[in-house]
Amino acid sequence: MTLADKSGEINAKLWNIENDEESIYKAGQLVKVRGTVTLWQNSLQFKITKMRLADDTDDVNVVDYVPAAPYSAEDMYEEVMSFVNRIENKDVKNIVVRIYEMYKEPLMTAPAAKSNHHAVRSGLLYHMLRMLRSAEVLCGVYKNLNADLVYAGVLLHDIEKINEMDSDDLGIVSQYTFDGQMLGHIIMGVKTIERVAMKWKPITKRRCCFSIWSYPTIMNLSTEVLKSQ
Repeated sequence: MTLADKSGEINAKLWNIENDEESIYKAGQLVKVRGTVTLWQNSLQFKITKMRLADDTDDVNVVDYVPAAPYSAEDMYEEVMSFVNRIENKDVKNIVVRIYEMYKEPLMTAPAAKSNHHAVRSGLLYHMLRMLRSAEVLCGVYKNLNADLVYAGVLLHDIEKINEMDSDDLGIVSQYTFDGQMLGHIIMGVKTIERVAMKWKPITKRRCCFSIWSYPTIMNLSTEVLKSQ
């Protein structure tokens, strides 16, 4: 097996296990271990002498053991929602609020990617927050921008990464979902807006959809699609 924490990972061996013991442990679980580190074929290896699942009596904080965003998820979510409350257009705000209410629980732990950019626990929230702070500055410089749609675009453009990837409470992605592979989070996000925004004005729904389409490198394609509608 492989044991890991924030500092890295190490190959580990547990010998002489009981028949039912192997089924207890699964990937992504927090465990308490005791053992010794040895050198085998020029690589460090951890020989486990005792292991059990972590429980409430251990008083552990998950973010001490997995790569995580530099701020608490609760603090980031609160600041993100402060940007939501700045949206003046009621229909746009209602769409964003509804989607964030739907996804609040998984958003607290979701990474922004499987690897590379913000691929850590609560990385998606951290990515959103950093972009919102940047958007605030840009809206102050470019006064002609529609701040409501800029903020909505930032808030919604990556929201479907929650369903694009299978991730656990530790923020570790095991694989991309079927829809994630076939559609991708941009198209999934547009579909979510269309589903949520059915009772609001069509023009509001389209503006929110375009705010998502305009972020990725497929903007040229999305523009042609919108022109043809």
